[in-house]
Amino acid sequence: MKMKDHIIIGAVAGCGIYILDRLNKEKEIKFSKLLLCGAAGATIALLPDILEPATNPRHRQLFHSLVSLGFTLSGIFVSKKPLTKASFAGYTSHLLADLTTPMGLPFLW
Repeated sequence: MKMKDHIIIGAVAGCGIYILDRLNKEKEIKFSKLLLCGAAGATIALLPDILEPATNPRHRQLFHSLVSLGFTLSGIFVSKKPLTKASFAGYTSHLLADLTTPMGLPFLW
């Protein structure tokens, strides 16, 4: 998956989580916070490849694992702040996108 793809998917995930959070709490959707959550999702979506650069085909280890996916998914539901949820959603989006590739994700490493 290319960096550009992770940025786009992360931004959509961050915005989506913000909108769902606001609708669930029956609160107003603020455009500035929507943009902030989208930017957070896009930025954090790059984190797995920053922590474990794709220097070889087998670069996926702890930060690209099913264990990390479980942690980040739970973070979306446990977190109270929309920006934190958007950040977890961005990281999760990276892992879900990589899960769809032929290599998939290791359980732990």
